[in-house]
Amino acid sequence: MKLIMSAAFICLCSVVALAQAPKSIPFQAVAKSTDGYIFVSQSASVNFKIRSNSEIGTVIFEENHDVISSAFGTFSANIGQGALVSGSLDPLANANGIYFLEVNLTAGAQTYPLGIKKLNPAPHAKYANGERFRISEVGDTLFKGGNEGIIIPGISGANN
Repeated sequence: MKLIMSAAFICLCSVVALAQAPKSIPFQAVAKSTDGYIFVSQSASVNFKIRSNSEIGTVIFEENHDVISSAFGTFSANIGQGALVSGSLDPLANANGIYFLEVNLTAGAQTYPLGIKKLNPAPHAKYANGERFRISEVGDTLFKGGNEGIIIPGISGANN
C-alpha cells in the first residue's frame, strides 16, 4: 500500500511539475543555405529573434546558439537557453500580443535567413504558470487554487 501511495505521489508531483509554462522553447530545423545546400555534420551559429506585433516589429528577445548539424543536416536548440544578446522571454509568458520568431543561420562567413514565423502560444501554459497546487493529507486528492480538487480513486479508503 505504501508503494502504491508513493507511486501516486510521484505521479502527482510530475503532473504539477509539467503544468508550468516553459522557460525555453524547443526548436529543430535543417541547416541549409538560401539556394538549398544542406550543411551536413557542420558547426554553425544560429541567431533567434522574437519580434512583437509583426515580422518587422521590435525585437523583444535575441540570443545565439552554437550548433552542429547531424548527418541529415538537422540541428536542435532550446530558445531561452543560449547566449543572450538582449531582452527576455517574459513577455511571452502572459500570451498577450502577437509574436514572431526570426531565425538566421551563420555557417562559415555567410549568414542565411531560415525564416520568420508567427508563434502560436499554448493557452494552457498561460494559466498554469500562476496556479498553486497542493495534495491532501492522505494523498488522494490534488487541489488547484482554493478548494477545487481532483480525487484519485483507490489511493485511500477515504474515497472508495
